[in-house]
Amino acid sequence: MKNIKTLNNDNMIENDNISINKIVKNNEIISCPNCKTTILQLEKGRYHCKKCNNTYPLMKGIPLITEQKHIDSLRKDKPNWYITSQKTVREIYKHQHALMKKMLQDSINSAVKSLDKENIVLLDIGCGDGRSLKDIKDMKLPIKLYGCDYNYIRLVRAKKLVPSATLFLNDVNNDSIAKSSCDIILLNHVIEHVKDDVGLLKKIYSYLKPGGVLILGTPQEGTFLCKLRNYVLEPYIIFRTDHVQFYTDKKLLEKIKKTKFQVESFEYYNYHFPHSILDRYIRKSKRIHDFMEKNGHKYMKRAGAGGLWMMLRKK
Repeated sequence: MKNIKTLNNDNMIENDNISINKIVKNNEIISCPNCKTTILQLEKGRYHCKKCNNTYPLMKGIPLITEQKHIDSLRKDKPNWYITSQKTVREIYKHQHALMKKMLQDSINSAVKSLDKENIVLLDIGCGDGRSLKDIKDMKLPIKLYGCDYNYIRLVRAKKLVPSATLFLNDVNNDSIAKSSCDIILLNHVIEHVKDDVGLLKKIYSYLKPGGVLILGTPQEGTFLCKLRNYVLEPYIIFRTDHVQFYTDKKLLEKIKKTKFQVESFEYYNYHFPHSILDRYIRKSKRIHDFMEKNGHKYMKRAGAGGLWMMLRKK
């Protein structure tokens, strides 16, 4: 596989008023969505596919593999949903995100141990502001980090947070990732935004190398408690969100059965009060948060969990 040419300190370009001295090195997963080849070369500030002659521009060191017309239209309707910093959200729900960070790092450790190889390639699909990529980078494991998102604003933040990661603008509905190129794929709070969720899972299966792992996290919003919150106590949530899937554990597992993935682990988390404002207030206390997680898992294991977390493996 040919490498993407990189720019060094003596050969810098000005792109979007930002000096770029380090772009993408050793591309292993980004493929041309037109002809599916990974043989892309950097020429005059944009990527050029020598097979089909398509070009893909760079902005602030981020290849724009797909256009973001879709996100531009969504942002007009719900600007705060796509602009608000994910760091702000993490600070509001800090104990919940501390739990999610531990779950993520435990899953990464388990996946790396099971793969038993060096130079593991990990792709975070829907990486957002790069918070998960940063949590993984901090583990100091032999992993090559890639991330993609369809929101350029978030990718710029991710690039600042994890400059060593290879990031690119990409819509999951487009096929811009090479087959059998990834060892681990993270899909955290993404699948609930996708209409063809089974189709996405099948694509991800093809992106993974044999024995590769998908780490999947999603809200469980099809339960009675979440319906009570979304349709009775806080009906404005339905008009504000862009979720199109409202899973229960049973519904999600039925979707997974339509793929070739093997389920290796399945966890429930985020036991919450069915009113987001009150829930946010009472769970500022770590003691209350931990009490709700412990007892929710004990007495309301399925019905009370607001989140689902699993590891799936390609045969």
